[in-house]
Amino acid sequence: MLVCTRAQIEACLAEHGFSYVTDSTNLHDDYTRNKVRLNILPLMEQINPSVKDSLTETAARLNEVAILYNKVMKAETQCISTHLPDGTLRIDQTKWQASDTPKSLLYELLSPYGFRPAQIDDICLSARHTPGRRFRSATHEVLSDRGCWLLYQLDTPENVSFEINTQDGYRTLPGDARQLAWDTIDITRFELSRSKAVACLDAGKLSFPLTVRHAAQGDKFIPFGMKGKKLLSDYMTDRKFSLRQKEQQWVVCCGEQIVWVVGERIDERYRVTEQTRTVLRMTIKDDSPLPACISEKS
Repeated sequence: MLVCTRAQIEACLAEHGFSYVTDSTNLHDDYTRNKVRLNILPLMEQINPSVKDSLTETAARLNEVAILYNKVMKAETQCISTHLPDGTLRIDQTKWQASDTPKSLLYELLSPYGFRPAQIDDICLSARHTPGRRFRSATHEVLSDRGCWLLYQLDTPENVSFEINTQDGYRTLPGDARQLAWDTIDITRFELSRSKAVACLDAGKLSFPLTVRHAAQGDKFIPFGMKGKKLLSDYMTDRKFSLRQKEQQWVVCCGEQIVWVVGERIDERYRVTEQTRTVLRMTIKDDSPLPACISEKS
């Protein structure tokens, strides 16, 4: 304690009649803190008798500097980063490079997620290289993508897929802020939606359970309106998906066949036709809670 001496503390205790016990370890310089208190501070006082007052004043000023630093860092990190619907944090590299303190800025963003200073230095350098480099902490991963870094929580095996066993319902996608909802109705009771967020499928061609999972290597489907199969990876490349978007793209499957690339396009084989009698309607939505997928005709 720099604000008072040992003698002042002992005098205060005696004045109020408090008893106390001296920790014997404090009398020896075996520990670093004791070396400073017993050896270094007395030496500094020989050079500058008011050194304790100076240190106290400096600590107070540094505390104010820390408050200002935290305020500026909070404003700048909010300026260069945005949270995507799936929970990913997107860090804009162009805005980051324009900062006066880019390394400190990235440190404040990433260190709470377990990234070490040496890793953050490497992440800074990755902005100069071809996209695709990855950096991991115990819980999160940073992907260097086109013009940005993407920070997201590492997936665990149990949270990357689930089954749909009922004809109507909804649930939040694992590791994703969005919700998927579905219901089954007669063909005469729905309006066809052209929104990419909605899929209208011929329920007569489906068999439960349906599987909802992330895109996998080698996945193929027949995009709505086309005749031939297309690799899902090629479809996503054509749509200029980022590496992270490709990894996180959800698909709904019936057996081994993809019936809907969620939020993108259904498979031609499961489209609603004149022969359809029952429709399974699915929608992906950010809002919560989520009602039935599509409004019915009155």
